[in-house]
Amino acid sequence: MPVLKSLMPNVEVQNFSLGGASSLYGCYVLGTESIVDDFDYAIIDFCITDQQMERSAFLTLETIVSAFGSMLSQFKPGGRCTPLVILYPHEQAFRDPRLLKIREVSKRLCQQFNITTIDPLDLVTRANRQYGVDTKSWFLDWCHMLKDHSPAFGRLVADTVKSLPALTSSKITSLFPRYAVTYPDTLPKLERGTSLMKTDTFNLTIGKELHLRLKGYLVGFLHWCNDDTGPLLVDAGRQKIAVPCRKEKKTLDNRFAFTNPATAIKCSGDVRMRIGDDPSYKWMKVFGNRPDFPRDGTEVGFSGLVLADKDPEATGAKAIKFLKRYELHSWEPTEPELAFIEKFAGH
Repeated sequence: MPVLKSLMPNVEVQNFSLGGASSLYGCYVLGTESIVDDFDYAIIDFCITDQQMERSAFLTLETIVSAFGSMLSQFKPGGRCTPLVILYPHEQAFRDPRLLKIREVSKRLCQQFNITTIDPLDLVTRANRQYGVDTKSWFLDWCHMLKDHSPAFGRLVADTVKSLPALTSSKITSLFPRYAVTYPDTLPKLERGTSLMKTDTFNLTIGKELHLRLKGYLVGFLHWCNDDTGPLLVDAGRQKIAVPCRKEKKTLDNRFAFTNPATAIKCSGDVRMRIGDDPSYKWMKVFGNRPDFPRDGTEVGFSGLVLADKDPEATGAKAIKFLKRYELHSWEPTEPELAFIEKFAGH
């Protein structure tokens, strides 16, 4: 972010990212921040958390494809905003078949939407083959880029944004559900904020019950996260799910968190929510919560609930089947990418 601002001094750059959040959070952001209508470009970094969640069974590949595809389908040919997708790799992505599969499906999806991508795995692999650069020299740890590479990579992103081609129509757009954000605005409202974002939260406290008329599939929610955050009990008629919302300390330090149940909760009318621990509710594991965490907690401050109008699993499966019909395009580096590869290799 600071690098992009320094490279594009006459351009307003805003950051809507949230650490540890999947592409389902992207559906929340697009539903609340008017990005498609108010911005010229959207830089979408994708893969790291989604890959982590898929490997740990917090999300299925079908759900990832459904959410990512829905995000991309919001950017229309002739519209104001043009997206650029950056497919960040895990360090293990060079040898882990499951990570490579998620990356391949993601690239196929972007290609079907005619959306430009930057894939550091491609860049680093070429640097390795052409100049003998160790692929591990890209990484600070299991996934993050070394800060030494930030200026050159920022330049690559800035140069790519300047030459993004206009979007064209896609056959795949209609396959994806629509994700919408709803607010439990009958609850007491508080404004909360961090260095990255500020938003209203609607506070559900222990001893209170929230009734909502919801239709569709509840896939996740943005909420304020603190030491008093408790499990959310969701009674959707046929499903009674306990969703733990307390997160690891590193997430608590960020305060906002996006929680998604491992399986979307089908809603078809009155949905009741309360805070507590009830053995009659099925406890669902979620990303960022550990079994050794206390199960108590007295509140959850919602910023918005994300619902899909179609079954994410089913629509994601259809999209994956569609994508398999098309070959993955061979990659030919652009001039900015070639310049980055040479700089990365020290040439």
